[in-house]
Amino acid sequence: MYIISNNTVNNQEEKGRGVFLSIFSGMTWTQNQDKFGVWDASGSTKTTDMYCEVKSRAIKSNEFYTTFLEVKKYNHLMNLADLSPTGKAFYFVTFTDGVSYLYDLKKIENIEIFRDQRLMKEVTLEGQTKMVMKDIYAIPLYAKMPGVIKYKS
Repeated sequence: MYIISNNTVNNQEEKGRGVFLSIFSGMTWTQNQDKFGVWDASGSTKTTDMYCEVKSRAIKSNEFYTTFLEVKKYNHLMNLADLSPTGKAFYFVTFTDGVSYLYDLKKIENIEIFRDQRLMKEVTLEGQTKMVMKDIYAIPLYAKMPGVIKYKS
C-alpha cells in the first residue's frame, strides 16, 4: 500500500476503527488518541480487560495470503493483556471487499512460526521515505485456525 498523504493515513485509520466499532457495537470501547499508541481500542467487562490493534488495508482480502502485525506491537498488546489474569489482546484487520478478521492473539498457537522480517517504511506518514527492516508476524488470512473469526459486511 502506498500512502499518498497524512489525510489518507488518517482516513484509513478512521475507517478501520469505524468498521471495528460497528461490528462490536454491543460493548463500550475507548479509542486511543495517541497516533502511535500500542493499541487502538480498549474495553472491559467486569472480569476482562481487552486491547485491540485495528488496521484497515486498502486492498481486497484475497490479494495476499497473510496480514502482518509488527512483533513490537504484538509484544506491547500481550504485555497489557497480561496485566490482568483474564486480559485479552486482539488484532483486527479490515479490507476493501468488506471482509474483516479478528485475531485473539492469546489463542494463536505457535505464533513464532509466522515470524518474518520485511523492508518497510519506518513510519507511514506523508514524506517519510526511510525504509527499515521490521520484525513482523505474517499471520495467515483464514478463519480455520484457533482464535480467528472472519466477518463479512
